[in-house]
Amino acid sequence: DELRGLTVLDLRDPGDRAEGAARLDWVNLEGSIRFESFHRRWDGSTFPVEVSAKAVRLDGELRLINFVRDITERRSQERELLRMTQLYAAISQVNQAIVKCTDRQELLAQVCEVLVKLGHFSMAWVGWNDPQTQQVSVAASHGDATGYLQRIRVESGNSPLAQGPVGQAIRQACPCIVNDFLAAVEIDPWREAVTEAGYASAAAFPIRLGGEVAGAITVYAAEKDFFGTQEAGLMVEAAGDLSFALDHLAGETRRHEAEAALLESERSLTEAQAAGGIGTYTWFIQKERWQSSAFLDQIFGIDAEYVRDLQGWVNLVAPDFRDNLVAYLAGIIARHEPFDLDYPILRAADGEQRWVHGQGLLQWNADGTPAALFGTIKDITEQRLAERHVKKIQAALEQCPLSIMITDPAGTIEYVNPAFSEITGYTAEEAVGRNPRFLRSLTTTREFYREMWATLTSGKAWLGEFENRKKDGSLFYERATLAPVWDEDGAVTNYIGIKEDITQARQERGERRALEAQLHQSQKLESLGSLAGGVA
Repeated sequence: DELRGLTVLDLRDPGDRAEGAARLDWVNLEGSIRFESFHRRWDGSTFPVEVSAKAVRLDGELRLINFVRDITERRSQERELLRMTQLYAAISQVNQAIVKCTDRQELLAQVCEVLVKLGHFSMAWVGWNDPQTQQVSVAASHGDATGYLQRIRVESGNSPLAQGPVGQAIRQACPCIVNDFLAAVEIDPWREAVTEAGYASAAAFPIRLGGEVAGAITVYAAEKDFFGTQEAGLMVEAAGDLSFALDHLAGETRRHEAEAALLESERSLTEAQAAGGIGTYTWFIQKERWQSSAFLDQIFGIDAEYVRDLQGWVNLVAPDFRDNLVAYLAGIIARHEPFDLDYPILRAADGEQRWVHGQGLLQWNADGTPAALFGTIKDITEQRLAERHVKKIQAALEQCPLSIMITDPAGTIEYVNPAFSEITGYTAEEAVGRNPRFLRSLTTTREFYREMWATLTSGKAWLGEFENRKKDGSLFYERATLAPVWDEDGAVTNYIGIKEDITQARQERGERRALEAQLHQSQKLESLGSLAGGVA
């Protein structure tokens, strides 16, 4: 009842309503659309949804049928996978820096830069502790856009300036993670600077030299609850690798260990991508070159010899979509928007057409020119085939000349097709949410329905005839087949009814029987007449 009277746009997040109006215009123009958006609950909260919309003509009027699926869990899983992919990529680059750098300051600076650029932290810095003064000084940092480190003072003793994540990590020699930074009373000495910088989560991890804690590497995120078990574990690993590198910076042993860690990180990254069906890429825009992960190479059907330039990427796109992709890329760069697009590809290895969903974030140079595009690509071919299959079923239901009704396990109507409306006179909006008994004529007994439901709830199909009442009050007759629908666990999720209007057939059958009775009576009278004449 609360939904009645609301428009489609009333269900959307207020910030998305202008876009929603544009989507409606697109449906009216093209006939159907699939997109992701945000809807608003009764309490005002919003949640992500996937919407499949189709314009159909019912009773001479254009109607919009929407299938809405809550994708909160999928979005959460995608964000977690993307976050872990970014962290694995960052740890891989940290280990590469450990392998290549021969200078401590260069190493620390590169580690901080990698964590911000590839790990997508807001800021990262390394602090060295002076055991005598218990002052923590900045050794290297990256991403400090607000001058946060120049405004704060950090210690490692027991003073109020030592109660933040850095001081605790150094003093207690263990990671200190704060997933709601602004709510922590320990940050009072730096609250103004933290608020201005926009840090919502922070985590500090001790760095050791010769087995003793010498400092800490600290990272900040703009969202609360950023650090889960896996994120913390990866950062502990990074801090351990960094400590090892600092201990053995000049030794060959350090190089071999870091190379092994690099291979392990790359293996973990490959496994994570394979598990999620996602490949990663980096496109260096000014150089017109791109790099791809091993799993993305599998999706594209390419090997190490494939030319990874802009034309090479375009050649992987289906020919009839290449101009669209080039125009889309130019548009997001001009508008500083993220990459988010479904598009068809032709695998280089076998020419097979597949569909992929690409996402990416742009990185910019100081002069405002685009530097790189980092992102992920997922093969969604099976998903699109499933959607196409659903659309075929939907079209069959919509175009079927028989009346079709689907209810939930309690008997509440969830769907009726156009034939139902044509026969009964009730629109889908008037029928959905009601029990089918609203069609019942007064001559149909409750015992009739009890027997019908007893058959259905026992798991069997029911076949029979109904006398029902249309919206205009006239009676009509239906021959119906009703059956339960089960999910993969064997639980009933719905009931479906397929019904044929047999009113005219019943009328014709009655008329035929009346004529047959009249004929029989005439023949009987004729026989009696003949008998009487013979007697006379």
